[in-house]
This record gives sequence, C-alpha cells and structure tokens, in this order.
Amino acid sequence: MRSKLACILFVFFVIAAATGLVKAAPSSSVLSIIPASGSYNVNDQIAVDVRLNTGGQAVTGVLIKIPFSSNISYVSATALNPNSVFPTEVIPPTSTNNILEFSRVDLDNDFNSSTGQVLRLTFSAISAGTATINFDQINSEVIATDFTNILLSVNNASFNISGPPAPPAPPGGGGGGGGGGGGGEPSGRGPSPTSTLPSESPTPTFGSGQTTCSLLNLSPFINTLKQGDKGNEVNRLLLFLNYYYVSKGGYPGVREDTFYIAIARYQKDNKLPVTGIFDKTTMNFVNLELKNCATKSAIFFSRILKVGSKGDDVKTLQVCLNKLKFQIATSGAGAPNEETQYFGSLTRIALRKFQVAKNIVSGGDENSTGYGQTGPKTRAQLNVDCKKIFSLPVL
Repeated sequence: MRSKLACILFVFFVIAAATGLVKAAPSSSVLSIIPASGSYNVNDQIAVDVRLNTGGQAVTGVLIKIPFSSNISYVSATALNPNSVFPTEVIPPTSTNNILEFSRVDLDNDFNSSTGQVLRLTFSAISAGTATINFDQINSEVIATDFTNILLSVNNASFNISGPPAPPAPPGGGGGGGGGGGGGEPSGRGPSPTSTLPSESPTPTFGSGQTTCSLLNLSPFINTLKQGDKGNEVNRLLLFLNYYYVSKGGYPGVREDTFYIAIARYQKDNKLPVTGIFDKTTMNFVNLELKNCATKSAIFFSRILKVGSKGDDVKTLQVCLNKLKFQIATSGAGAPNEETQYFGSLTRIALRKFQVAKNIVSGGDENSTGYGQTGPKTRAQLNVDCKKIFSLPVL
C-alpha cells in the first residue's frame, strides 16, 4: 500500500517545483485507545474510545486498522455525535480475522486539537487471559490537509480477562441472587446512509489550463474503483486527482492509501454523492472533465499571431519555439525562461525558421504568403508539435 509509483512521484516533483509548494507537514499526531487497561470477566463488554491528538497540525481524516486478540470479539462502533471529530464515514467499521478497519473524514472543517474522539468501540470478552487492542501503526493513517500521513505514534491497550462468574446457587440455597446481565444479542452497527449533496447537475470546471490537460491521459475511464484496487486505471485516477487538487491551489499528495479521502473531497467539491468510491456517477463526471480537457488541450493557438501581437498565447509560442530548438534569443527577452507576451522581430525570425523546417512556407511576407505569422497551416503544425513538448509521459 505504501509503495509510490515512480511515474507519479516524478509528476509530483514536477508540480511541486513549478508551483512552489511547501514541504509536507511533519509527522506529529498520536492515536490512543482510552482506557488503556482494566479488568473484566468473561462475557463482559469492553468499551474503549479511539482518541486523536493532531500535534498542532490540521487533519482531514483517518484510516485506522486495529488488530485485537482472539479472546475478545468486536461488537459495535458508535460515533458519539457531536463529539466525534470526523462526522462522515468513508469505510464503515469492518472486522476480518480479528482486525478492525474503518475510515472517517470531515469534508467541511479540518480538525486540529489535542483531544478528539474518533469512535467508541465495544468488544465482548470471550475467554480468560490478556486481551489486547492495538493500532496497526504501519497501515493506519492520520491524513493532513496536504494528504500526507502525519501519524507519529500510538498508545495501545491491554486488559485482564478473568474466568466466568460463579454459577447461581441451586434452588433452595441461601444467598441473594445477582442481578441479570444486559439482555439481548447486540445489534452491532447498521450501515450509514450515504451522504448526498444537492442533486442538480454540476458543470465540470477542471481543465481550464491547457498545460494541465496536456499532462493527462484523456481516455475515458471504464471501470468503477474503490480503496485497495490496483492497476492502470487506479494509477491514472491518482494522477488526475493530483492535477485536480493542484489546479485548485492544493497539494499533489494523493496516494493509493488516501484514495478514498481524495475521491470524497472531489465528490463534495463537485456536488456529487459522497461515497469515497469512484462509482459510476463520479466516473461519468470525471469523463466529462476529461472530454472538456481534450477539447481545450488540442488547441494551443487559435488566432493569427504576428509582429505587434500580445497575449498569453504569444508567450506559449515563444516557449514552444525555444523548446523546439528554434531559439528566439540566447539571453534577455524571449530567451528560455524569459519568454514574454509580446511578438517582436526576434519571434518572427524564429517562427520563420520553424515554417521553413516544416515545409510550410519559405518566402514572401506576412501579407503575401503568411511567412512570419501563424496562419492556418502554421497553427495546425504548432498545435501538434507544442502538445508533444508540453506533455509528460502519461499513465
């Protein structure tokens, strides 16, 4: 789960360098089981709280795995609202082979405090001995707002379980009878209702930046995905989510183990049902964003640019020509990393070299043959070549 694909890491570093992102938050948070000890009899129920100290960092959610000993069994989990610091359930508490796993987030307000209750867990004592309730620190996560795991340490719990209480005295014997225990089989925890936001059809807004679009594989997704899934579709979705959060001014920190939180935030941002799963509704919405991206990223230049033209597309033209080795200048205005928004005589010279090299035109001037300006054939060739220049390898 912890391995990070080299290509995704490469893209993260490119984005971080380009956007000047700050370093990830340092590990600082502590998870605790409260109380950490106690004595019980067989058949007693043991209630413990999962508590979180964020260590001064803002936190958006948790993914927690808790192995417990075989002489106790998991009964239920309860969020003691309004005390639970993460109101939205992404992965419901599930016990498999004596390992309890759950995930909760707060998509509206980040949590930052030394004392926060995540859940109250109830176990039942099965047999005598020492019962342990421990965090799997390696596979548990406290997710900061930049999607990094800031879990520093854990405090586990250990309980002493004694044999069953003495059986009641036979009929006719003296002594007062003990009170009956709590009756009934525990109902456990029912499924949480899906958190649904307004149902109006939103309009995707991601992909307004041409460079961002050109970095993505714009093929539509065909499979629904959930936490724990592997493969090319998951890798592509992780890459998409990272670019989405960067486009919103956030951090490129989405990994396989924070997939569910990133999807939940994306769903909330775009007024989709919040499930933490890349379901059909979310997939259709993402595919529409990719379609919009494809339309925009296919065209870098859509107008005639010539001496005197100004604008972002002029700067893009200069960047492209420099990268294609039709260098505008070796230093100063127009040189690599010093491109401008003004189309001057040096840009015209570089563009004419490009037109000759691509067998578009090699004589005349702007008015007679289009030599030195971005006419239709020149724009078409630039759109092809510049897309290659601005693209990184896609998944």
